[in-house]
Amino acid sequence: MRRLSDGWLTLSGDGSFEDFGGHLSFPFSAHPKVDPSSGAVHSISHDIMTGTTRHTVVAADGEARTATLMTSKPPPFFVHDYVLTDDFVIFPDTSLRFDPAGLMRSGRSVAAFDQTRPLRFGVFARAQDAGSRVRWFETGAPGHIWHIANGWQQNGAIDVYAPVFRTYPSTVPIHTPAEPHAEFVHWRLDLSSGTVTDERVLLKHHYERPGIDGRRHGRPARYVWLLDEGRGGVMGKGVLKYDVIAEQEAGYLDYGDLHGGEAVFVPRGDGEDEGWLLDLLADGERACLIVADAATMVEQCRIHLPRRVPFGVHALWLNRAHVDQLETQ
Repeated sequence: MRRLSDGWLTLSGDGSFEDFGGHLSFPFSAHPKVDPSSGAVHSISHDIMTGTTRHTVVAADGEARTATLMTSKPPPFFVHDYVLTDDFVIFPDTSLRFDPAGLMRSGRSVAAFDQTRPLRFGVFARAQDAGSRVRWFETGAPGHIWHIANGWQQNGAIDVYAPVFRTYPSTVPIHTPAEPHAEFVHWRLDLSSGTVTDERVLLKHHYERPGIDGRRHGRPARYVWLLDEGRGGVMGKGVLKYDVIAEQEAGYLDYGDLHGGEAVFVPRGDGEDEGWLLDLLADGERACLIVADAATMVEQCRIHLPRRVPFGVHALWLNRAHVDQLETQ
């Protein structure tokens, strides 16, 4: 770990465990968010064994502080993603719960989807210190969320957009053909009444792993790029560009006979869709990097890779020495 001259916290990426001076001895979020004004890294993490969900802030100088948000039994099976706005942090508490007794039943696991438990969102103010009160906004149906597209506060409310699964198998078949289809849903959380005043399905087709212009996370944004998993299988067959303001499709990029894992937006200007979409495509034998214009959704090129690259989601930290070692094996 080191601190850059402009005050931004960076990690070495060598794969070693960093506990920030003993202040971080529990899980860290798969989707940390960075406060653009301070460079602080925020994490919502969940300890499945204790049922404890925590909020951690790692400042640009490496100082870490943590607050407990909830301890519940049965605990959530996963708290995977969340939204960071200027004033609030919003995270889902889903219907997929941890159930160790499930191991005693044939064909089951330690995960169980509770149809009687509605999906809810926890909201707490960033300005408050440890122990700040979480306000709960209960939705009208059960559901599980892996990834949140975006969310923002305006006019006394918080708007949240995310793919949601209305049921989920106990075997947790994420990124497999057995995974059920998600719905892309909009919720409006009214801060004055503490209720969900709008809950609408915008898309019923199976779209997941949403991407946005990362500079607009937690702020009003028009476009979301959604991976199309409607064909079935491990990865997606294309990307849908969706306008959440107009609530209509704004373009589509077809991957052809290859599959992709997650389209990443790379800006080249100030406009929200003024940039490139990048994704790693493969079919088990071939692999390439696709580059498309995010505004027009027109493919620009495919950079064919000299060797097969396995499907993957998220990332693995490897430095140059690790890569060189792999190439000699």
